[in-house]
Amino acid sequence: MKGALKRIVIARFAALDLAGTNLALDKPAAHASTYAGQAASLAVDGLYDTNSCTTTVTSPWLSVDLGQPYDVGHVTVTNDANINTGKLKSSSHVK
Repeated sequence: MKGALKRIVIARFAALDLAGTNLALDKPAAHASTYAGQAASLAVDGLYDTNSCTTTVTSPWLSVDLGQPYDVGHVTVTNDANINTGKLKSSSHVK
């Protein structure tokens, strides 16, 4: 296997509308791989004490399906700095 594994642990993902409602709460989520049973759905459960974890050699990713188009005012990704061996990049792709 070439390269080092990158492990990204996401404690919380939120996509807020203009009123501050978390549109991502309990929506379908997926990521590049699941590490130690920490499913992507744990990133959108609204809790900070559960973690989603993906491990991959190249480009870890998280996808959340909001179900329909929304006016999103703010997106936050909270990672667990005590666990992460990879860094979240500032670039994101929101459709």
